[in-house]
Amino acid sequence: MTNVNAIHRRYQAYAGFVTTPRYFDDSPQQFLQVAPRGTGILQRVNHIPRYAYELGQRANNFDLLEESAICLGQSHCDVIGQVGSNWVHCNDTSPHDIARICNEISEKTGARFLMAGHCLVDGLKEIGAKRIAVANGYYRDDWSMGINGYLEAAGFEIIWHGDLIAQGIVADHAEKMDIEAQTLWDYPNHIMISAAAEAHRRAPMADAIV
Repeated sequence: MTNVNAIHRRYQAYAGFVTTPRYFDDSPQQFLQVAPRGTGILQRVNHIPRYAYELGQRANNFDLLEESAICLGQSHCDVIGQVGSNWVHCNDTSPHDIARICNEISEKTGARFLMAGHCLVDGLKEIGAKRIAVANGYYRDDWSMGINGYLEAAGFEIIWHGDLIAQGIVADHAEKMDIEAQTLWDYPNHIMISAAAEAHRRAPMADAIV
């Protein structure tokens, strides 16, 4: 029998991702580009039959976040991130509610649990931002209204907001749908960079662009 004199772990840290149904989420791959060397990742896609990216479907299946997080925690993940910022408001939950839910799930999993929408709040507070501009990008109207309301409930003043149509970057919803069909929702970098730049142009006095 081989004598192992020291504990060997292939990865020095383990990160888990809870991601959106029917979507090839690039977040885990992007994370590895900035994560410390020796980080391992594990992804769990929530399963919602006939998923159509509707807020009501997220609200009705909100408990899947905890189920997925528990599975990742039992698989030795040290920290677990939920991807998709609209989950924080799909049940009309407040920032206080989501902070509590994240803490409760963290306790159940034994790993820090983070939700994307609330990380926006934490990140903005970390840099001391108070007045913000929101480039809502490809979001549908109810998605934009929800995340904007969530950010306002967290205490930020939104001095401008708008999606790609309002910014004149795409012509209409049909063009959004065409881009999403062609790219599997992975919008080209130049479109998203233009959205951020246009948000700054319209609200140069903002402390930060979301």
